[in-house]
Amino acid sequence: IIVVQMYFRRDHKMRFDKKKLQNIEYILPLIMLALFLIGIVAITIATANPFTGEELTFSEIMANLDFSVVGLQGAFFAVGLVVMVLIMLVNYRLYAKIWYAVLAAGVVLLLLVVFFGKTRGGTQGWIYLNASGSITFQPSELVKLAMILVCAKFMADRPMERFVDVLPAAGVFVLIIAVLLYQMDIGTTIVYVAAFVGMAFMAGVKLRYIGAFGLAGAAFGALAWGVLMGERQRSSIINFFSGGEGDDFLQLNRSIAVIGSGGFAGKGLFSVGALSQLNYIPVIETDFIFVAIAESFGFLGCFFLLLVYAAFIFRMWYLARITKDKFGALIIYGIMFMFMFHIFENIGMTIGIMPITGIPLPFISKGGTNLVTNMAAVGLVLSVRFHRELTEKESI
Repeated sequence: IIVVQMYFRRDHKMRFDKKKLQNIEYILPLIMLALFLIGIVAITIATANPFTGEELTFSEIMANLDFSVVGLQGAFFAVGLVVMVLIMLVNYRLYAKIWYAVLAAGVVLLLLVVFFGKTRGGTQGWIYLNASGSITFQPSELVKLAMILVCAKFMADRPMERFVDVLPAAGVFVLIIAVLLYQMDIGTTIVYVAAFVGMAFMAGVKLRYIGAFGLAGAAFGALAWGVLMGERQRSSIINFFSGGEGDDFLQLNRSIAVIGSGGFAGKGLFSVGALSQLNYIPVIETDFIFVAIAESFGFLGCFFLLLVYAAFIFRMWYLARITKDKFGALIIYGIMFMFMFHIFENIGMTIGIMPITGIPLPFISKGGTNLVTNMAAVGLVLSVRFHRELTEKESI
């Protein structure tokens, strides 16, 4: 809201002429919409009551479906659309001018969690928006965009040839990561690392500098293991490398079994005895939504989903490559790497190649904060494209 107000107070007159409309990027939002629709189907499958085979009429089939979760997800999508369009209309260069406000807002959001946040699965990362806790807000999702914007600004302002050039962006990154680790949000922290490292590489930071930060991160990780991490975080990592035991190990075994049961073409929609509808895997509609897709649509369905994701990532890569403004290109790269790791980590943890960290599958998993944040991220990409032909004098 503050950004929108600042934008219009600076004597900007939105000129929706035909030439301006040619700047709108259509392909990326259409791919995003396809992913969301796949997610609606997957959530409907995951939240349905078990089918017995006796449901013969349309009304009997519909009675087994729980549309409350899907309806809430649709409401969040509507909010996300408004947010995405507003962000697209605001010139992305404005964020470089008010980077201090963007950073301050991000830090404040994370500190709110420190003082008022609720703990789930050993992670203090949620703020309850109602008494029952059924509606929550996860600030770390939104702060990802703040980190990308501020780090992109610092990386774009400097040639990234010397070690000292990297320090401003690295300082912002370390500040945010420190608060995340205090909250024991290990999964989200890894996403931040992936986005920052990807941006640094694309900005031209030398590999030896990235390696130096990697060694520093490894040293800090060893310290975090002994001092900061809780028992749940340690057990999740230990079970991943040792094939251990416990809830995470049981969850993983069940996940692999259900994915395998889908076979090549899947069991079909709402099949009798579908394990994804029998509470066989907890939180399947959020962290393990990929399992529901694999069981119902098999290898073919999973392959199709990966193709859609590949198109989504490739489109952002293409848009970043043709963007002449370094700041805008780095914004797109940061968002691209953020999505890439989200996808890899979520699917990887369901098949046993990554630790279970509670990372949602973008646009597919149930969750309002993540969905709106992802759509806001797409809005930033659209903003870079929408304002690409403005001169420096016209831009702000």
